[in-house]
Amino acid sequence: MALFLPSLKKSGHLEQIHITVAVVGSRKIAIQDDYASQGWQIFAPNLTIYGFDADAEACEKANAELKTRQINWNEKHIPLALWKCEGKSKLYVTQNPACSSLYPPSKYYIEHFVGNSKLIELVDIHEIETTTLDIFCQSENITEIDFIQLDIQGAELPALEGADWILKSGTLGIRSTYSLVYWNCRG
Repeated sequence: MALFLPSLKKSGHLEQIHITVAVVGSRKIAIQDDYASQGWQIFAPNLTIYGFDADAEACEKANAELKTRQINWNEKHIPLALWKCEGKSKLYVTQNPACSSLYPPSKYYIEHFVGNSKLIELVDIHEIETTTLDIFCQSENITEIDFIQLDIQGAELPALEGADWILKSGTLGIRSTYSLVYWNCRG
């Protein structure tokens, strides 16, 4: 977060701003995955975070943890796999569930990954339903998402292709991981 935000918060300038964030691939595996610790809490109580993850259990766990903390912003984790269209797809579940993806793990990458290649070894394949961020937003009457954060193991571009309408509605910023390289470029 910008260094000048605490000053704006202290002077009351942030009180008239509401920020909405979509976190695509919202599984929380460590403290850095807590979106408040990433600086978003400065907008509280005028903050809404929608987390999306294909794993319903991970979403339930995140929502339960938030309830025990009694946070002062709105945050909800929704068990949806976001993609470029509605339909069915395969979810490739890896040894470490955080590395699971709608793309199969790259054998080339696994062979060349020094140290933790076991984390991305394929353990199961599930058929799941996919939808788009646009369809979700329209069904929930959400007209703006200010920031979109993506960490979905190579499926970032297709997820953004399914967000054309919401992006044009005024999205201010997008943050994405580097996993595109590892999951898509090698067979």
